Amino acid sequence: MKLRPYQEQSLDATFEFWRNGGGSPLIDLATGLGKSVVVAKLCQRLRQAAPDVRIMMLVHVRELVQQNFLQLLRVWPEAPVGIYSAGLNKRDIHKSIVFASIQSVYSKADVFGARHCVIVDEAHLIPNKSEGMYREFLDGLRATYPGLRVVGLTATPYRTDSGNLTTAEGSLFDEVVYHYGIGEATEDGWLCPLTAKAGRSEIDVAGVKKRGGEFVAKSLQEAALNVDIVEAACEDLVARGRDRRSWLLFCTGVDHAEEVARSLRARQITAETVTGKTPKDQRARMLAAFKRGEIRALTNANVLTTGFDAPNVDLIGMLRPTLSTSLYVQMMGRGTRTDGVDLNAFGTAEERRAAIAASRKPNCLVLDYAGNVRRHGPDDVVMVQDKKEPGEPQEEVGRVEVEEVQAKECPECEELVAQNARKCKFCGFEFGEPKHADTAEDLPVLSKEYDDRWFRVNSWSGYVWNKRKDPDAVPTLRVDYMVGPLVDSVWMPFEHSGPIRGKAIKFWRDHGGHEPTPVTCWEAAQRFAELRKPDEVQIDTRGKYREIKNWRYSDAEIVIE
Repeated sequence: MKLRPYQEQSLDATFEFWRNGGGSPLIDLATGLGKSVVVAKLCQRLRQAAPDVRIMMLVHVRELVQQNFLQLLRVWPEAPVGIYSAGLNKRDIHKSIVFASIQSVYSKADVFGARHCVIVDEAHLIPNKSEGMYREFLDGLRATYPGLRVVGLTATPYRTDSGNLTTAEGSLFDEVVYHYGIGEATEDGWLCPLTAKAGRSEIDVAGVKKRGGEFVAKSLQEAALNVDIVEAACEDLVARGRDRRSWLLFCTGVDHAEEVARSLRARQITAETVTGKTPKDQRARMLAAFKRGEIRALTNANVLTTGFDAPNVDLIGMLRPTLSTSLYVQMMGRGTRTDGVDLNAFGTAEERRAAIAASRKPNCLVLDYAGNVRRHGPDDVVMVQDKKEPGEPQEEVGRVEVEEVQAKECPECEELVAQNARKCKFCGFEFGEPKHADTAEDLPVLSKEYDDRWFRVNSWSGYVWNKRKDPDAVPTLRVDYMVGPLVDSVWMPFEHSGPIRGKAIKFWRDHGGHEPTPVTCWEAAQRFAELRKPDEVQIDTRGKYREIKNWRYSDAEIVIE
């Protein structure tokens, strides 16, 4: 099997990380980019490099166990692989590679013997704290083999309770070794474009209770079960989804999901409901029928947000308001897979985009009855800060506010576009110059909209940064600029020599720092308050990573390079 460029690059980055002494890497790939292929090739390359290596691959649902297992056999038919999953009635323990559901193995680490590497799909489900099934199982494996390495794969490298998976307190993973987001992948022709529009009605969350920074489930469902809202949403779905084949609808709870399905059936739409209470066999039959196109609308309550692979989904109905960034990104990601086109047959991004546009699924329509797109904005630029300082409220990590506004509606085509967009990328309507505001005026629909744009800096901070937590590495001063809810950074090499240190000296003087300039990064961090915060920064995202190119005050412009 020939890997796609980003799949090859993610594997190369992982092995390069290990060659440089790294421990547990994290691969950040957007939903729909083929993480199961990456897992399969990772297993194969590990065994080729070290024939005696013993591997476990962990996921949280049995469907993903089987999906990843079959993908490995497609890539490597002779793989020495087995399955341990109660739900699949398989309990292999002696194979060199074992694919398992965490619920089946978390208390049985001792039966698998020494394992040298564990691969975890949907790695954001592992808590940063030393608790839970994943942590119990990994601790058990480490008791047998202390040198255990863990590889994580995820589309959302953060948790709402504790922040980024590599930098928050208690993090299991050391570094994101590779990132390839939805914006880049869509532009490169590997994902189906999303087009988002506000629903004709919206669930009123004004009186909904909150706990831990998220809506309380019972209170949220009570608000969503308003008969007028359900009927208006279903009427709108039928009208605007008439040309869409497969609708995946996210609801607030079991009763809400069943009521939405009932309302759709009353409008002659074939609709079924999947919840945590649905018997496994019945659930499997319904999902298979949905993928075959025999069921047009599938409503669900908290069960199809991760690990559900249905390329035919060409309409997503958001009927579940959420303040959780991770949940929002996962729901949107259910519609990005392409359908009916072999992208590997094309050599350029332009050819792939044209093939998608001509396919039976040229895009996926998101109809938002929950206000999620307006609050969260585009999921390709979502970033989450690390866990806050001890004593500070933790519920805002990975959350947005109810009143937050990060998108606006185009008056011509009703597309939800960036709050600061000058032109609608779908119909070309010109908004004019974006107005400044205190919240989220600088959030584009796609990262590329950052090019050659200046954005207000709300706050900044500077601290000593030692990449990969290596005490022998030369540290730098990391400077974080807060642009709305986003964080962009530069690294100033005060402890390097020659022209490289000159960059740090220029930075210090340009920002009004006192003489003499700091000798060490620790000194620079201690004296950071001497510096004057820029009013705006210019961010360029045409490369692999976003990069701050310039900064300026109201009366001057300074160029980094």
